[in-house]
Amino acid sequence: MPYLSPEKRARICALLDMGFSTRSIATRERVSNVTVWKTGKRRHEGHDYKDSPYSGRPRLFTERAEWRTLQLLNSGKLETAVDIQKHFRTEENLDISANTIRQIFQRNGLVARIKKKASPYEMTPPESSCIC
Repeated sequence: MPYLSPEKRARICALLDMGFSTRSIATRERVSNVTVWKTGKRRHEGHDYKDSPYSGRPRLFTERAEWRTLQLLNSGKLETAVDIQKHFRTEENLDISANTIRQIFQRNGLVARIKKKASPYEMTPPESSCIC
């Protein structure tokens, strides 16, 4: 169902109570016929006009905490997600995984770069095996 303000839901229910058809209410309120029908059905089930709470697990970080994470990274004090994870664990008593911090970076347009590791083997030129 598309987002409807509580006022619009109340208007739809009032029009349904007055006996208007769902199609006439839909054209009048500029919503679909199904939206009007579902709004009336919700009211008969005992729901009020407010939005239902979102399903799923709530976020661990608020927007302010995300901003703080990005500030720590941009200031140069901390460089990696693991560094920020250790900072939060020690300074702010917040246990959060490094992957969650990486997701915050991605959500805010930052891209991870992996440093190229030095090879444990050295390339030396082969000895010449010519018989002179």
